[in-house]
Amino acid sequence: MGNLFNLDSLTIIWLTITLLLLIVSIVLVTVWKKKGSLSDNQRTIDCLPSLLSTFGVLGTFIGISIGLIHFETSDIDASIPKLLDGLKTAFFTSLAGMGCSMILQQIISFVFDRAEYDYFKNRGGNHIFHLPLGANVSRI
Repeated sequence: MGNLFNLDSLTIIWLTITLLLLIVSIVLVTVWKKKGSLSDNQRTIDCLPSLLSTFGVLGTFIGISIGLIHFETSDIDASIPKLLDGLKTAFFTSLAGMGCSMILQQIISFVFDRAEYDYFKNRGGNHIFHLPLGANVSRI
């Protein structure tokens, strides 16, 4: 199978799952925004970017482990391609996890900034301040 970076199937599956986690996280934040429950789910929302980063790091360790499992010191020449495939998995999963985490963090920041703006705009305020604890900011 010819693909852009000549990645093995494990890497492609891991990258696909990472992207699906990003999409599910965005959908969750959007649904909670529309339902008016952003503040009710604040802790979960705060954990979502870390979940993506952690998933990428887990892929890193799995990729390195697979590369090392297939490495034979008695046949280094034949083992190097297998080791490099594992390292490819490690690096691509890390990049995907970090990249998706940064994207999601920006989306979450935008949603909460917009909610904060609307909260104060609807109350006649000219400045944006931090919301009081427990304020319902989900009506965007």
